[in-house]
Amino acid sequence: MAGGGGGGGGASVNCLLVMSLLLLSSINLIAGHTYIVGGDAGWSYNINWPQPGQTFVEGGTLVFNYPPGEHNVAEVDVEGYSTCEAPPGSNVYSSGEDHVKLRRGDNYFICGVGSHCRDAGMRIVVTAE
Repeated sequence: MAGGGGGGGGASVNCLLVMSLLLLSSINLIAGHTYIVGGDAGWSYNINWPQPGQTFVEGGTLVFNYPPGEHNVAEVDVEGYSTCEAPPGSNVYSSGEDHVKLRRGDNYFICGVGSHCRDAGMRIVVTAE
């Protein structure tokens, strides 16, 4: 029979397709997800973010955008979130474009400038799975 090798081409294409999909899945797991805090409004007064039902993954990155010098981002525990006070040793970011990796479970953030957390609602909790 002429052209006896024709059947193997389809198997090679299928194998290549499967390998490509596996590679893309791996890249997505390594790269994680990026979430812009506050969407277009950014990290600002009276923030209403995240939206109910929004899901987050461990290792994902929160991006806090705000005018440098106007706000900051303090990574706090549940008590710091409740009292609007960053405990000693808290990670505090102030670049205006801060990138923070999510840990599994609840992640608490406040603005540590003046009374922005207490009086202007600048605090969020993000739960990562």
